[in-house]
Amino acid sequence: MAIYDSFLEIHDLPLDYQVVDSQDDGLGTDGATLWQDPKRVILLINLYKERYHLFKGTKSMIQISGTLRMFDVAATVKQCQGKIKELESKFRQEYDKSRRTGAPPRSSQEQYLQRGKEVAEDSRQSRNRPRTGNSSKPSTKEKETAKNKIFVSKADEMKMQQIAAQKELAAELRLLRTGIEASSARRLPVLDSLAASIAKIANSKISDQSINN
Repeated sequence: MAIYDSFLEIHDLPLDYQVVDSQDDGLGTDGATLWQDPKRVILLINLYKERYHLFKGTKSMIQISGTLRMFDVAATVKQCQGKIKELESKFRQEYDKSRRTGAPPRSSQEQYLQRGKEVAEDSRQSRNRPRTGNSSKPSTKEKETAKNKIFVSKADEMKMQQIAAQKELAAELRLLRTGIEASSARRLPVLDSLAASIAKIANSKISDQSINN
C-alpha cells in the first residue's frame, strides 16, 4: 500500500480524490479506485499513453516515472495498454454517474458525514438536557460556530497538504542537487587530465618550433 500511496503523491493524485463503488473497493489497489478530478485523470491517462507508444512493439519494461525507480514500480507494454483502457472506462462511468447524481467528491462527502455526526451528537445532548424555556434551541452564535467547523477543518487540511507538497519538493531538490554534485565530482578528474594533456601537447609544439628555428 505504501508503494501505491507514493505513486499517487508523485503524480499529484491526493487520496481525498478517490471515488470508489464500495468501502471494500477503497481498500484495494487493483484498479477499482478512480479519481474524480478530470484534469488529473486525463494527465495520468496521457502519461500511460506516452509510455505505451514509446515502447510499442518491444518487450521492454515501462517505467511510469523516473522517480518511481526507487519504488520498483514498472509495467509491461500490455499492462500499460490495459491500464489506459481501464482508466478511460472507469473515468467515463464515474463522470456520467457524477453528472447524473450530482454527487460531490469524496473530500466533501467526508465533511458532510462529519457534520452529520456533530448534528446528531448535538441533538442527543439537547434531548438529554432538561428544558427550561427555549434553552434547548441552539443560539445564533452556536449555529455559526458549528457551521465554521467545516471551514476550519478544510483550511487545516489544505495547509497540511501544502506542507507535504513542500517537503516532497525539497526532497526532490536534494536528490537533484546530490546527482549534480556527484556528476561534477566524476567529471572533474577527467577535465583536469584533459587540460594537462592539452597543455603537454601545446608545450611540445612550442619546443619543436624553438628547435626548428
